[in-house]
Amino acid sequence: MAPTMAPTTGTATWIYRNVYFSSGSRMNAESARLRRKPIAITTVIAAPLNTAFSWAETLSTKGVEMRTLASTILLTVICLSSTPAFAEFVLVRDGAPAATIVIAAEHYPVSGPQQGEEDKRPWSTRNVQDAVREFRHYIEKISGARLPIVSDRDEVDGTLVLIGRSTLTDAVPGPDIPSGRTRTLEEEGFVIQSTADRLVLAGNDMKPFRGTRYAVCEFLRSLGVRWFMPGEFGEVVPKRETLAVREMNVRDAPDFPIRDYWTHSKGTMHAERTEWKIHNLMNPGIAAWHGIPGDSSVRNVLPKDQIDAHPEWFALLANGERNPHMPCMTDPGIIEAVAETLKVRARRGAHAAAFAPDDGTPRCYCEDCRAISTGFDGYGANLRDPGPEQSTSNEWFHFVTRVMENVNGEFPDFIITTNGYSNRDIPPEQSDVNRSGNLSVMFANISACTIHNYDDEHCWQMTRQAQMVSRWCRTSDMVWRYAYNYTMLVGKDTLTPMMHRERVDIPHLHEWGLWGFFDQDEPDWSMTGIPTRILRARLEWGTGTDVDAFLDDFYVNWYGRAAEPVKTFYEALDHAFAVSHEHGHEDVILPQIYTDELLAKLGRSIREAEQLAETDIEKLHVEMDALMYEHLQLYVAFQRSQQSCDYDDAIRHADRMIEIRKALHEITPFMGWRAYPVYDAAWRQKEILKIQQRTSGPDGDLLVVMPETARFRIDPHDDGIFARWMNPEWDDSDWRPMKTTAGWQSQGLRDQRGHTYMGHAWYRFDVDIPETDRPVALYAPAIVNEAWLWVNGEYIGHRAYQQPWYRPQPFEADVTQGIKPGETNQITLRVLCNYENFGANGIYKRMFLYARR
Repeated sequence: MAPTMAPTTGTATWIYRNVYFSSGSRMNAESARLRRKPIAITTVIAAPLNTAFSWAETLSTKGVEMRTLASTILLTVICLSSTPAFAEFVLVRDGAPAATIVIAAEHYPVSGPQQGEEDKRPWSTRNVQDAVREFRHYIEKISGARLPIVSDRDEVDGTLVLIGRSTLTDAVPGPDIPSGRTRTLEEEGFVIQSTADRLVLAGNDMKPFRGTRYAVCEFLRSLGVRWFMPGEFGEVVPKRETLAVREMNVRDAPDFPIRDYWTHSKGTMHAERTEWKIHNLMNPGIAAWHGIPGDSSVRNVLPKDQIDAHPEWFALLANGERNPHMPCMTDPGIIEAVAETLKVRARRGAHAAAFAPDDGTPRCYCEDCRAISTGFDGYGANLRDPGPEQSTSNEWFHFVTRVMENVNGEFPDFIITTNGYSNRDIPPEQSDVNRSGNLSVMFANISACTIHNYDDEHCWQMTRQAQMVSRWCRTSDMVWRYAYNYTMLVGKDTLTPMMHRERVDIPHLHEWGLWGFFDQDEPDWSMTGIPTRILRARLEWGTGTDVDAFLDDFYVNWYGRAAEPVKTFYEALDHAFAVSHEHGHEDVILPQIYTDELLAKLGRSIREAEQLAETDIEKLHVEMDALMYEHLQLYVAFQRSQQSCDYDDAIRHADRMIEIRKALHEITPFMGWRAYPVYDAAWRQKEILKIQQRTSGPDGDLLVVMPETARFRIDPHDDGIFARWMNPEWDDSDWRPMKTTAGWQSQGLRDQRGHTYMGHAWYRFDVDIPETDRPVALYAPAIVNEAWLWVNGEYIGHRAYQQPWYRPQPFEADVTQGIKPGETNQITLRVLCNYENFGANGIYKRMFLYARR
């Protein structure tokens, strides 16, 4: 949304959400969508004009590319030219206080809990006091001056900083401080207004809002303060002895009411992350206002003691038993019972409830539930056994709607929050869902591609997700996204920046009416890098942010003279993901993206940044990215060693990767640490050690590495079994070559929208097997989803169907009875793969034969 502007004269540089424009550029004065209010911004100045130009000139001589000042100013100070003569508001002059902080008496004196104590302050008091403490702290850090604090009942005159609503803000003409709270939480916002002797920093402090804190944070940001990472390590604070600002009139509000994410913490990480979120205009904890529908939370509202008396209240399983943890979604009795439980809560003051089924794909097989089911395959459904994966959205939202309508009969405004996740992520087909308007939905499309954006016409997965989101937003005005912000759903630990996704997707989500975000993330920032994190937070507040200017501001303030090569580093890596033809959400796609050409380009950027960095802090910041780059290189080397079955070499690479993560963690606790290390370097190392036991350990010795390339043929109609394609005499001269170090979707078996072939396919190899008198086994580290094996035409065995998410996916079989040692042998595998959104299809890791001990 573009700002509305108060009339002024002269040519000015305007600030909008900390992105800088020329007043000569065209800006629409629209207020975005239904719930948004226009914001007004007038003049902002924080330093003399010559200071700004001098700094820009210095950076230019150091090789930092700066944009034209007439269109975008990247400086941490904001300047005006040819402006009317306004009196300055002086905070600090020559290192001495020139203003007094004033707060409402009800919030005075400024205090807070001691470390480890529960914070029992009223919400609004907490907001104002924390805002005051922060304002005073950073003004002192910038200038050395410690401003005095008084209440609005004290006799005070002169230059005043009014933080939070008080009798004095009420007496100042002009500021319309946001207030109130409705069910959709649209009233959050803040104002910044200054005159010659008054600076108002205030906002809506009604729980769960943090308006006054945002006002202070944005004012400090206009002075050059930045919070790029949690903790003091992530701060950038300029030094100036005099702080003066010209007339300001800012009124701003977020584009999304819900702006938060969760992850794991240890030590002080949670507290420091909470402050980082607030500094970057997120609102930690706001998602819980109407409740968070966690997995299995429906158990909290089910009358479990009624399973024997009323078995029909509970979901019927396929085997005829009842599931005590899942309701029958059509039974009137359980609907009444759950509604009564919620009404009891409402009578005690609750305004909302949140619940969702167990993780996985729970459903009810009773006749009534099946009668209202659409029978649609779920997103990325398992076509071999579609029953468990079929969408249950109709059944589940029938249940939730009936419970809600029952409760709303007594409590018309009571809200129920549930999730659209797993086999419930497809919007329901019923037209009567959410008739009361009190439904809140957490949409979590866990199966989708995580590297492309909604505008990528070559990614069917993101096209489909966009269609789902927009439909959900027509079902309810309280739909919020639960995404997986660490890019690869399960593990990789390598750098995967996603700026291209955020800059496209978040504005689209606002257009479609999304209510907000409560995403899942990793505590380790090295997995996406700083730019993705700060950009996501900024866009969640304001989708009109000038992304390029915002990111340039980061590079200059964080890397100084090394800004340009580090920017090139991140943009090259980000672009590689944006244009990749791979699709998926697990690290099986990464080896195809991290090409030698890309690694070389990244290496050049890092080396140039290391040469340009001058100060100790610039060198430290570049060192972090250099470590992340080395980790990325080692990941690629690890994968290649594994694919050549050189497991000793792979283990060495994993050892160094673990060392790098420890080094990053020593720099900041927000890098190099994962709370649950699934598929990270240590996990991979353990898996390689298990395999190594077969090749040079107690289980056996490597006999021969299977050829990397097989003769390959798809079998869409399952003809091969009947035509006997496994027989040695079958003519396979027209079969195509297919590598076994990547899935077939990476080798041409996909269409222009990213759909890959699904079904049966055959791999054939000619293998020279050395003489041996020991039992011989074939080991395939990864096959998706199911496999059958023949040796020299003789059937050996079958690896049962396995969903791709359950890793590893090995197939091991004793082939002693079928092989001919000392001769060339034909090995044939028939594979079924019917998932196309995992990222790898068929055989994607190098196989080998080993002699068992």
